Amino acid sequence: MVPRGGTSLLMTTTRSLLVRFHARVHGDERGFSLIETVIAAGIIFTALITLAFSATAGFGYQDLARQRQAGTGLANQIMEEIRGLAYERIQAGLLSTDLAGDPNIVDCSGVKRFLSCTVDADEPGTGEAIVSSPGLSTTAPLVPHRGSTTPALDGTTYEWATYVTRDASVVSAPFRVTVIVTWSGGLKGRAPNKLVRVQSLFWSPGGCRNTATHPFAAPCQPFLYGSANVPRSSIFVEGTVDQLSFAHGDLLTPGLSSSVQQEQIQKAQGAWRGAEILLTDTASVETGGAGAAGSTDADSDPGTTTPTYGSYACPGDIVCGAGALDLSASDNAIGFTAPGVTAGIDSAIAAGGASVCPPSPATAETDGLMCSGGSIIQGGSLSATLTLAHDGLAPGAITLAQVAAPAQASTTFVHRNAFPSTTGCSPTSTSDGCTVSTASRSVGTVNVGGLPAGFTPPEGWAGENAWNGYLLSIVGYADTVSASAGTHAPLPTVSQSGTIYYWNGTGYTSVSVTDAALGAMTSCDDAVVTGGPCSEVELTQDFGGRLLTVILSTVPGCCAPGSTSITPAEPSGEATRTDAAAGSVPPTLQMSYELWDGATLIADLTISVNLGTLEARGTYAAAPVEGT
Repeated sequence: MVPRGGTSLLMTTTRSLLVRFHARVHGDERGFSLIETVIAAGIIFTALITLAFSATAGFGYQDLARQRQAGTGLANQIMEEIRGLAYERIQAGLLSTDLAGDPNIVDCSGVKRFLSCTVDADEPGTGEAIVSSPGLSTTAPLVPHRGSTTPALDGTTYEWATYVTRDASVVSAPFRVTVIVTWSGGLKGRAPNKLVRVQSLFWSPGGCRNTATHPFAAPCQPFLYGSANVPRSSIFVEGTVDQLSFAHGDLLTPGLSSSVQQEQIQKAQGAWRGAEILLTDTASVETGGAGAAGSTDADSDPGTTTPTYGSYACPGDIVCGAGALDLSASDNAIGFTAPGVTAGIDSAIAAGGASVCPPSPATAETDGLMCSGGSIIQGGSLSATLTLAHDGLAPGAITLAQVAAPAQASTTFVHRNAFPSTTGCSPTSTSDGCTVSTASRSVGTVNVGGLPAGFTPPEGWAGENAWNGYLLSIVGYADTVSASAGTHAPLPTVSQSGTIYYWNGTGYTSVSVTDAALGAMTSCDDAVVTGGPCSEVELTQDFGGRLLTVILSTVPGCCAPGSTSITPAEPSGEATRTDAAAGSVPPTLQMSYELWDGATLIADLTISVNLGTLEARGTYAAAPVEGT
């Protein structure tokens, strides 16, 4: 019971305790004691040491990861180099005298084995016999089979070694290639073995393994090749002209080529080049004009990105315009002009449908076999002209040489032929067939040696014929060649046609392009002695009181008739032909051109005509014996 107006004993006691506790808590605010501070600092220091150790270890393992990544890259690089070697080189293995001193190669009763004399299923290759051969040439990275990175990679030197092994207890077991890369440095004693190992198995199926003729092992197949070429005909002008730095120039007609090849892969190619002019001065500086070009390439090789069909035409894919070049000084000038062309080339691995080959207007192939074909035609005149006007001269423009546009296009066509087709050969259903190569050429009228426009020509010189007005002309030249190689192939064929006209002093004499009389043509001075044919014009004319003389003449050995060649020459009819070739060699012409101002020679030129050899070729080899 609590007395009235008083305080209970319990309340008094409680208040006293609170006062004392408050005093204990708030009575002294001076901070932590020394012991408490030392303990806290110790805890923080311990944490920092732990963190530093963890960071150091982490950086070390990061460096090890970088080294392992570099070692793995080196091992893969070495393995890729080995994969690039021929299979026969893998079969030969390591050099026998290069095995000593390698701790990974152990001698097991006279047999060299990899790592151990017993097989370890957990470590592939262990216990397998080392494959080696005597007398092997250096072939990195198998001979020698050990090496190191020099210089070091990022401060680390990597040692590498390669091993070729095989489990001889297993019939037709593959060859195993092991690449080991090791290095030192870094986390000494605290890291796993610093070693990277890469392995690969090498095996080739039965079939042809001759790397000279077979790119990879596969069923043996025959080899077939064919090509056709229309060369670029040339008219070459060289010599000196008063006041000009002229050395020589060239008129080049269009050219065309096609080829196909088949063995384990198929390939078809074609190319054309337009008419072109070249001009070179006395400082040997050469300039060119026109000469647009196009090509196609198709193959069935899965290892390339080359398409299986290609077509390239002008106009269409490229502009084939005309070109002109000239040298001029003191009113004298020599100029060369080239026309545009119309051209097209197709190459197909499987001709037919959208893979059109050869181009129109020829009939396109539909047999699904290899084809390359093209056509090209010159669109105007290709010419070289000379103008002399220095010091008041005015003999007029001179056409030194020209090639007119032909009547039809030149063509090439090479294709694979197999049963039941009979184009080029007539193979049976069980024979290999052939490649058929054909080329045809048509050359526009070739004229060389025109008189200056201001000269009065001799009687019979002028006229409406294509050869009138020139010392030498080739008119209507055309040739065709064909060659088939393979089974049931006919003999190659060649044909030539055309006429050469030359000035005989009173008119023109015509001879066939194959006439042997051309080979007897000589200079007219020699002809007086030999009685052989010659061609010469010498005229003198007064131009404002100055006597100008022009002399046009064939030179010794100027002219050669066309000829043909075929290989083989027998047997006639269809036969298996391993090599076939047909060639058409056109006639050649050469003349000199002189202009005199009194006793001063102001132009001294030689003009040569070489149309180039038209060719068709083919090669065939039967499939080799299995495994060779």
